[in-house]
Amino acid sequence: DALTNLIKSKQLVCILSGLNGEAEQVVDSNPQLARLFSDPIVLEPFKWDESKPETVKEFRTLLAEIEKLLPLRENSNLHRKELAWRIFVATDGLMAFTMTLIREATLKALEHGQEALDESLFAEVFDKELSPKRRVLQKPFVGEIPEYKLPDVRRKSVK
Repeated sequence: DALTNLIKSKQLVCILSGLNGEAEQVVDSNPQLARLFSDPIVLEPFKWDESKPETVKEFRTLLAEIEKLLPLRENSNLHRKELAWRIFVATDGLMAFTMTLIREATLKALEHGQEALDESLFAEVFDKELSPKRRVLQKPFVGEIPEYKLPDVRRKSVK
């Protein structure tokens, strides 16, 4: 009720975000609040499809833009194709995983006095933060460029 009153009285424009299926529960808990919001827009994971170069460009552009915001003096070239691919494989194109990987690698770089991110930092963060969530992967930042198989859940939704 408080959120509904605030939006109406102050004529605010609000964008709510949350996990798919959970955010809707909050909005749907109050019929007046539900009427103030349109249907949800689901943000899909990024895709990397070599037959559709715009998908590769979109993910690499995202990485380049994130890098501009990092508090590091040297360029890490996150958008470099091989590194971008490794990041994509490690994160499955999910924004939350991508940000966790980059944020934690940046913190480690700062702790170690490094001024750029590299595969060794990403490998360390992947092992600690993402590996338990991405058990099917074996060290995407070490050795040969990893292959990638679309997870069964996403394979069904790709057309």
